[in-house]
Amino acid sequence: MKRLQILFVALWVTGSLWAQNPIITRQHDGDKTIITKVFPTRVDKHELRLGVGPLSFSTSAMMGSYGMPIYGPTENKPFRDQINDADTYLTTARFIGTYTLNYAYHSRRWFQAGATVGMSPFIQSRRDSATNKKVKNENEYLFFVMPTLRFVYLYREKVQLYSALSLGLTYATDDGFNAWGDIALVGCSFGDKVFGFAELGLGLGGNARIGIGVRLESKKK
Repeated sequence: MKRLQILFVALWVTGSLWAQNPIITRQHDGDKTIITKVFPTRVDKHELRLGVGPLSFSTSAMMGSYGMPIYGPTENKPFRDQINDADTYLTTARFIGTYTLNYAYHSRRWFQAGATVGMSPFIQSRRDSATNKKVKNENEYLFFVMPTLRFVYLYREKVQLYSALSLGLTYATDDGFNAWGDIALVGCSFGDKVFGFAELGLGLGGNARIGIGVRLESKKK
């Protein structure tokens, strides 16, 4: 599946390298026509992205041993909790994706700045050993908010290639606050006002991310 996604992005980029419409001016000098192409330096757009990614090593590290709740030694638990746990068991923790929402402002063609918020939930429950009924939820959640800088090294109206860096705060329900980050080593967006994107990276977002987004023209020009 990952190979198909990378191949799809590569084919889209190859077929769309000339998708941008430059500002074309024509000047007549006698019998000659001089054609000049100028690409605008400013973009001035607002952008929202909704993405999803897989489990990463960073997320696992922030939430204990691969998302499993961390419990101290049994002797440190209250006696009542020890008795209750003796007749129950924990289900396998299920990771259901890292979800992100990103806002960015396009100022220059090569630079976008904004912020990313996201969450990574692990779903788990404690059940009665005899009846298999749920006793309580043992879910874990990781939340994060990070300023994001995106550097675009190929800009077309319908295709962009970029890298991005995010640094900020995380909060894990069993571990409290920490500082962490995320890097999109290479990313590709394809589309105009409504677009899709795919990224390969490191950090909280996962090694491979996909999503959709929307771009809106800014009133400021």
